[in-house]
Amino acid sequence: MNKYKTLLLFTLFAMILMGCNHSRDEDSTIKISAQESVLKNQKEMTIIANEFLKNLNDEAEIYGEKSECPKIDNLDKLFKDFSISSISVEKNKEFIGDEYENRVVFYLNDTPIDEEYDECGIYYSPDNSTIDYYGYAVEEDENGEYVYDGRPQKAEVTYKSKRICDNWFYFQEAVW
Repeated sequence: MNKYKTLLLFTLFAMILMGCNHSRDEDSTIKISAQESVLKNQKEMTIIANEFLKNLNDEAEIYGEKSECPKIDNLDKLFKDFSISSISVEKNKEFIGDEYENRVVFYLNDTPIDEEYDECGIYYSPDNSTIDYYGYAVEEDENGEYVYDGRPQKAEVTYKSKRICDNWFYFQEAVW
């Protein structure tokens, strides 16, 4: 009987430790490190994102490396703080139509929280809109989340977005 009590106590202890570690590192849909960095640097990040939009004279631009980006103050710090892999700047309203949203997407060299997704990052919406994978404004739920699973419609995309603060969102996506 002692062997079973020991096993039960060990299992319970392990579950408690795992639960405490999980709640400290992340909530269920957003990396705490990304959230804290956005909240800490929101003002200068918003200036940088608006500079990207101001400098774009086309529908969209993808910057795969920092050296490809326009000269913007504090951009080096942003790359360092977030370990950015690429940046996508989209002026969808001006070039495609009013039903789309403008945004600046920062893809991170990070692992998404949810194993279902391949990439993660943060995006800036100048209109403070939750934006889906395709660039449309969508409604978020009461927790500030938006989830899209395209598999039932045979779309090869899954996407999840969560509001960090005004104008800033964390996202995870998978495309196959």
